[in-house]
Amino acid sequence: MALLGSLGTAVYQGTVAVPEGLSPELAEAVRNGADTALVAVQTLPAGAAEEAGRVLDAARDAYTNGLNTAGAVCAVIALVSAAIAATTLRKASD
Repeated sequence: MALLGSLGTAVYQGTVAVPEGLSPELAEAVRNGADTALVAVQTLPAGAAEEAGRVLDAARDAYTNGLNTAGAVCAVIALVSAAIAATTLRKASD
């Protein structure tokens, strides 16, 4: 399970498109993860709704990429495990 979380984080950090014009601190928060991006957005002033929206969109897209990748890996592991189990059980019954 921890490996899948690490994979999701790696995909997030590799695919997040940090919007132009952010402060260095906010850009770093977006690169670190969706959770830190969300916390950082909450510290923006009330008039920064457009900037907050761009940050949240970038974080959401990258998080979705990471989650989809981890889900696909889980599906492959499940299929391979099922094939191994079916083969092993078939041989055991012969």
